[in-house]
Amino acid sequence: MEFATGKVKTGGRQKGVSNKITHDVREMLLSALDAVGGQHYFIQQAHQNPKAFLALVSKIIPQESKTEVNIGLAERVKAAKEILNSERND
Repeated sequence: MEFATGKVKTGGRQKGVSNKITHDVREMLLSALDAVGGQHYFIQQAHQNPKAFLALVSKIIPQESKTEVNIGLAERVKAAKEILNSERND
């Protein structure tokens, strides 16, 4: 069902709040990681299973970069124009 344009959202989770299951699973994983040695376990896995370790790293890094790169349309247009102008001047 589509949300009608011009209507105000009422109820539901606030933006950015994870649901209870996601929160609970994340807490269990952190607890399990702590039980097996935390950072030292990750270091051990990086040496013993580099492919799996790097797969985990690749799942984490893109999520962080998505939140860091967030410029508005006006800034994007301005940046694109500057790039085009500098290429024409070269």
